[in-house]
Amino acid sequence: MKVTKQQVNVLIMVLGVIIIALTYFYGVQKLNEKTEILESENRQLRGEIDTLQQLQLKQNSYIADTEMMKGLCEVIVEMFPSYVLTEDELM
Repeated sequence: MKVTKQQVNVLIMVLGVIIIALTYFYGVQKLNEKTEILESENRQLRGEIDTLQQLQLKQNSYIADTEMMKGLCEVIVEMFPSYVLTEDELM
C-alpha cells in the first residue's frame, strides 16, 4: 500500500486539527475557568476595598469622636470616686 503525498498532507492536517482541538479543550478552557474564578474574587475584593476606602475617609472623625468619648468617660468616672464607700455617701 503506497501513501501518496496528498494523503500525507491530509493526515498532517487532521493531526493538526486534533492537536488544536486538544489544546483548546485541555488548555484554554481550564484557563477560562481559572479566569472566571479570579474575576469573581476580584469583584468581591473590590467591594471590600470600597468599604475600607470609605472607612479611611472617615478615619479622622472616628478618632476625634473616640477621643471625645474617652474624655467624657473620664469626667463621669471622676464624678464617682472609687475611695468613697456607700456608707460614707449616706452619711
